[in-house]
Amino acid sequence: MKTLKQKKFSGFPFKPTALFAALMVVGIPYAQAVTGPFATVPLHLQDNSVSVTEGVKPNVLLQIDDSGSMKAYMNGSEDISDGGPTRIQVVRTALTKLLTNPEFKDAVNWNMITLCNTDGFWPNGYRDGDPAWQFGVAPGDLLKRVEKLTFKCATPSTERYLDSLHILRSTYDANNAYRCQKNYVVLFSDGDANGYRINMDGDSTRGFFPSADNDRNNNNVRIGSVSGPSVAPWWAKGDRFTYLHRDPDKFTGYIPGVSQAVSQSKLGRNSKGKLIAVPILPRQIVGGGHASALLIKEGSGYRWNQAFVDFGYSNGLYPQSVWASDGRAMQYFAEYVYETDLKKGGLDAAGKSWDDPKVNGGKQTIGTFTIGFGSGVSNNGKVYLSRSATANGGQYLSANNQSELDAAFLRIFSQIRSENSTAAGSSFASTTPAINVNDADKKAVGAAAIFQNLQSGSSEIRIYDISSSGSLQNTYRTPNFANRRTLINVGNKVEWFNDRLSVGSNAYFNIPSASNNSNEWKTSLAPWLNRSAPDAAIAAINTNQLSYRIRGTNPDERNMGDVIGSDLITLGGQKYNRQQYMVTAANDGMVYLFESSSDSNHPYDLKLNYLPAGMERSSIHETVATNLKDIVDPQYGKVSDKPHVYLNDGGITYRTTDKSRPQLHFIAGNMGRGARGAYALALGGKLPESGKNAGLDAAQNDWDKSVPLFETQKGNDNVMGYTIGAPQIGRVSTDRTLAADNSSMTTNLYDVKYAVFVSSGTRNLSKLSGNDDNTEAALYIYNALDKENVGLPDPSGTQPRNAMSAGQLIKKISVPNAEQNRGGLMQPTVVDVNFDGVADVAYAADYSGGLYRFDLRGPLNSWAAKKIFQAKPGQKVTSAPAVFRRDQDKYIISFGTGSDLYQSDLSDGTQQSVYGIYDDLTVLSPTEKTTVNLLQQTMSTDGNKRSMTDTRLDPATYQGWYFDLQLPNQAGEASERVVVQPDMLLRTLVFSTRSYKRIEHAPTGGSISGDKCEPTVKRTESAGSGWIMQVKVDNGGDIAKTEGTPEGVNHREYAYLDFEGTNKTKDVGDKDVKKYTGFSYNAGLPNYALLLGSSNDSLTGSQSSTTIFGAHRSGEDDVLRAGGKPAPSICFSGVNNTAYIGGTKGTQGVHSVVKAYGKICQAGLRRISWREIF
Repeated sequence: MKTLKQKKFSGFPFKPTALFAALMVVGIPYAQAVTGPFATVPLHLQDNSVSVTEGVKPNVLLQIDDSGSMKAYMNGSEDISDGGPTRIQVVRTALTKLLTNPEFKDAVNWNMITLCNTDGFWPNGYRDGDPAWQFGVAPGDLLKRVEKLTFKCATPSTERYLDSLHILRSTYDANNAYRCQKNYVVLFSDGDANGYRINMDGDSTRGFFPSADNDRNNNNVRIGSVSGPSVAPWWAKGDRFTYLHRDPDKFTGYIPGVSQAVSQSKLGRNSKGKLIAVPILPRQIVGGGHASALLIKEGSGYRWNQAFVDFGYSNGLYPQSVWASDGRAMQYFAEYVYETDLKKGGLDAAGKSWDDPKVNGGKQTIGTFTIGFGSGVSNNGKVYLSRSATANGGQYLSANNQSELDAAFLRIFSQIRSENSTAAGSSFASTTPAINVNDADKKAVGAAAIFQNLQSGSSEIRIYDISSSGSLQNTYRTPNFANRRTLINVGNKVEWFNDRLSVGSNAYFNIPSASNNSNEWKTSLAPWLNRSAPDAAIAAINTNQLSYRIRGTNPDERNMGDVIGSDLITLGGQKYNRQQYMVTAANDGMVYLFESSSDSNHPYDLKLNYLPAGMERSSIHETVATNLKDIVDPQYGKVSDKPHVYLNDGGITYRTTDKSRPQLHFIAGNMGRGARGAYALALGGKLPESGKNAGLDAAQNDWDKSVPLFETQKGNDNVMGYTIGAPQIGRVSTDRTLAADNSSMTTNLYDVKYAVFVSSGTRNLSKLSGNDDNTEAALYIYNALDKENVGLPDPSGTQPRNAMSAGQLIKKISVPNAEQNRGGLMQPTVVDVNFDGVADVAYAADYSGGLYRFDLRGPLNSWAAKKIFQAKPGQKVTSAPAVFRRDQDKYIISFGTGSDLYQSDLSDGTQQSVYGIYDDLTVLSPTEKTTVNLLQQTMSTDGNKRSMTDTRLDPATYQGWYFDLQLPNQAGEASERVVVQPDMLLRTLVFSTRSYKRIEHAPTGGSISGDKCEPTVKRTESAGSGWIMQVKVDNGGDIAKTEGTPEGVNHREYAYLDFEGTNKTKDVGDKDVKKYTGFSYNAGLPNYALLLGSSNDSLTGSQSSTTIFGAHRSGEDDVLRAGGKPAPSICFSGVNNTAYIGGTKGTQGVHSVVKAYGKICQAGLRRISWREIF
């Protein structure tokens, strides 16, 4: 079965991890920002945009359900009133509000068609090809028709949808039609689609299509004979009995047919309901060799293919064709008109060609929105509505009452308005600054920034020096790209990306083929991606079916694709006074592996690109490889129908193995908005057990074997969603025991392997059930290193062998009720409970706000997930939690709610919260908590400063705390949210929040006379703002207050950021210092990085892989320790703790240097790490 094909999609809250990445965006369109699962343009990059609104109103046809079930009340009963209006009354009210809304009533050309024609508007069929016919109906006239709506007949939604398509298709033939005019169907239904009976006897042998004969003149709706009138003559032109599949090859991909090879019998029923065997012969199939025909030729006539006949309850013994209610057939119709150019040749009302490539890509199409209303829509009905929602990325909108229906119409028409404009603008992104540290003195010596241009799909890495005061220097240097080589993973193997590629073909890269371009992938696409031939030379090849853009040189746009959601990190030991490796990933699909260079003008040298081309996106047939053709187009990122594409956009985590054996540097990365999966690569060093050179330290010709570690599963086994955030890396042991009473835990540290923890992600389109995202919420744990045992030396002299290959699944842990609309699992946080070096538990939240503990402390077959908390209804989670160890086996898991994933999140009014959930690991089967079990604090705002209540939390009464964030305010900002991972500043929880708003200014300029497709310019500003917050992790209270501090806790452990520099004595206890729960710099979306010390004295590298609370992060591992070790003290190891704070309105990403103060450890400890706070 074919899954819903998506246009370009993207957008999610990302979590960069090391080097500072300030993304400068120039001229990015957002007009088609909801053509796929995610917002095409990340919400934080829609700042300061300029939209261009077109001068032609779109045509919108409302397809309204006025079937008999609309008589029911909202409780589903047609007879027993619930005290409120009936469904038809609710829809009349909603349409009245819509048609009188000043924002929309004059913004579109309106019309309406109903399932049963109760408004009486279509008594004489449709004006097929009549140039005098005008589609638009005045809102006031349409309101009069809305008032007439009542209930009648069944629910022939598919049949009427074909009528709707015919009506909208006819608009292209009118005298007032323009090439820039867009067309939409808004399909509203309160029940499953069905059709009228197909009687296989007598005069009806030829079949009715469609047969909704009670809504208007039968002569206009039936096919009574071959020459008779058709319900949809445009769709049926040429052959009225095969018009259901105008493109048989494409239709076969939606509804499989009977075998062509042999005669078969399909089980059917006769008119009395008796099961009979119905013979189907290959020669009978309409359409020649196409096995998906719904009609079968029989003598000189036709009959319905029994393979697609079912019996509906409303039809008794009479069969009906499945196509009328099957979402696959509906999907075919909807996608056909969404993807196919419906008007070719000729001139529009302005005298311009309908095929003008500058407008809508030269194509005239129809998009479809769907709304399911009330309780009468089954799961099959939800799938039906989802599959037909081409204009909304496969998401139907659900409504169960008046307010929800009003909101659904508002959302649809807001999107229609947005899609009928284009946009351009610039902004600094909200990426976290990160600091490059000298290992010798632990001082910040440099930072890197990414200058971003989404309109050209390019990036420039700018490397700055940091002065002794902590500020960035004005001048910068760039890496060297002259030594680029590229590896490509084609899905089942890794090869060098050159003209000898084993799968090399136009089909593999989805390049249109012609008689003279059979090797375009080799002569043009691959050289363009590899930067191995001049762009101008590639663009000049006249046999190319694709158009290739010539990238600019100032800055050099050929060097890198755009980096948005991926991390820019440095790792490894010192080389030329900086970290040895630098890594990032870009939306040209490539992972970029740099190594430190001796060239002072180019501090890093690009050694290798890695392209995970076989990673799957919306289906197993749509991959990174099939979308590479989109980024080469000259109009890429400049016009609304050539939007920016995300191909490799996930977070990256790195690990350096411990010093007890040869050290390996390796990374694991998610694909983010780019695809559904993850990868792992070796950067350098040696494999820990074998000592074999790995990554870039192997011979260059062996990099195709030494660099790739693994990619996650593909094909039908890939049930992941888009892997949001970053994976995590940790060491695991599968030979473990845990006492039933949790009194003891044993771990075999002689048999240990490295593992990559990947969450299932979100929005797997094959897992949609209506508007519900049933992407499984599961944690995947993969063996990272091929057959490598990294355990302690076995005293027996016989070391256990790791028989697992790299990428082999150690364990998949699904959450309870994993497929019940949880929306997939977000990024995990992995914890080492006893500091022995092995992961014991992990915590992660699902998209729907459930928080889970994944317990790894027993044998492998006992590893399982337990739900420990559920957030408030409607709250979503899109980031990882922070973990604080308050005592042995007792933790506080803190996270915030909110989403940046979808365009609708821009104006989301749901109140979000920040939670701290107490978890006791000695309780093996915890009870699920809700806000009823939590202490609530209350936040106050005064200008750009915030405070919080500080009520003491009694663990005997409460199992955690929470506070609510800001609701939409008078300034026009949507609800405040948390979309990036919090972290711990000693006993203080530190995090950032975001809010968004759009400000529309009065239009300027005007349409050019004679051509309404010429633009009217309107300035629209999309502004982002936010706060840096710091609260007590024990109770969520104010760090400046003492009444909530638990007994026995040193108040100095509540470290704080001194935003205003009021600490003059440099003593954490300075009584005159001003501490704030929250601070806003009015610099756009805030971000920051901390250069901190810790009390962990076990490492000497630039970053430890474990926090003082046992949580894993990027960095270098400590040695394994049998029995573990005591938990580190909660204190800083020095006084030079600094926060580098930036924002989207900053000039270089860092605008303030703020000192952090907290408890200082005893002398003699040395600082070993710098740490990003997200």
